[in-house]
Amino acid sequence: MYTNSDFKYFFASTFGVTGSSVFANGVYGESVNSVGVLAYSSINTAVSATSGSGYGVYSNSSAQSGNYFTTDYHGGGGADGTAYSLVGEYSGGGSNDGIGVYGYATSTTTNYGLGGYFIGNYIGLSGRGTAGSFTGIYANASGANYAIYCNGNFAGTGVNSYSSDAKLKKNVQPIGSALDNIMKLKPSSYEFKVGEFGDLFLPSGNHYGVIAQDLQKVFPELVTENKFYNNDKSELDYLAVNYQELTPILIAAIQEQQKTIEELKTQLQQFDQSLSECCLNHQSGTNNQPSITDAPRLEQNVPNPFSQNTIIKYYLPQTAKSGTIKIYSLDGVELKSFSITQSGFGQIAVTGNSLASGVYVYTLIIDGRAIDTKQMILTKN
Repeated sequence: MYTNSDFKYFFASTFGVTGSSVFANGVYGESVNSVGVLAYSSINTAVSATSGSGYGVYSNSSAQSGNYFTTDYHGGGGADGTAYSLVGEYSGGGSNDGIGVYGYATSTTTNYGLGGYFIGNYIGLSGRGTAGSFTGIYANASGANYAIYCNGNFAGTGVNSYSSDAKLKKNVQPIGSALDNIMKLKPSSYEFKVGEFGDLFLPSGNHYGVIAQDLQKVFPELVTENKFYNNDKSELDYLAVNYQELTPILIAAIQEQQKTIEELKTQLQQFDQSLSECCLNHQSGTNNQPSITDAPRLEQNVPNPFSQNTIIKYYLPQTAKSGTIKIYSLDGVELKSFSITQSGFGQIAVTGNSLASGVYVYTLIIDGRAIDTKQMILTKN
């Protein structure tokens, strides 16, 4: 172990420093304010370490970085021409998982423990899965809220797949009252308050969606409480919406709406069929029994009361042989009579010149039988 003023420099054409140990450390360096072990290579590898049981390179720092690696070699350190500052490789066998680079961090203070921290002016962290491998980057929540949390936009060129196998589910139930609940939502357009919440990245421009507080009143399961940590250790509580699970509710609502549409279409077809049969019977006159729509009708005179003229509308069925509208006084005296010569809809005009002010009744008579009677009022100034 060297004091702060001690420094040893080793140079060789093959290995500057080589160390080997069965159970301890092959090379061990410690420094209070500077670098415990410094290695440099202009051609090959600055530090190469292998281990049969523990760690190839192990470093512990209570102040800054445990290991610090740089590279300026542009000749193509990897098969794709990339220069690597740090390479971790596992090529062993056995039943245990092999990890090329392992990062682990804990904190006993209010600071956060970060297992790995990556910065790149193009890509901060890149993972690549070779042919036959499972994944390029794998994240396991293992009790955490999220396996991956992104402060900003995220995108991809492939397909997003979510677990939905029947064998993974239980208590499967149909979604009821979907349309009624969807109608309670309030879709909105809005802009985010960009730059008002510390390090929280919010997208600019106009956006569309629902307000989490409104959705929480209808579908509380689709709203989660989230927490964001700023670099200064301050925290922000906010609500987030699970838009993915809103999709099957929208599907159920469309199905309910379509069912209603089909029922209305059936009712409309039945009405059209009944109307067609009615019109056919009306035109042919072959039906001796009048249908409901072929029933005689006497309507209220318009206007009523009247001072000069009024109109009385009626309907005379095709099966009627004769029809008459008669006007009577309240004591039963016949005052006027109008013969109906054509079947179907029609109207008569009544003038009040020959009648005194008062209340009168008029009756529709078909084939000698009174069908309906109504009152009308004549007023004269």
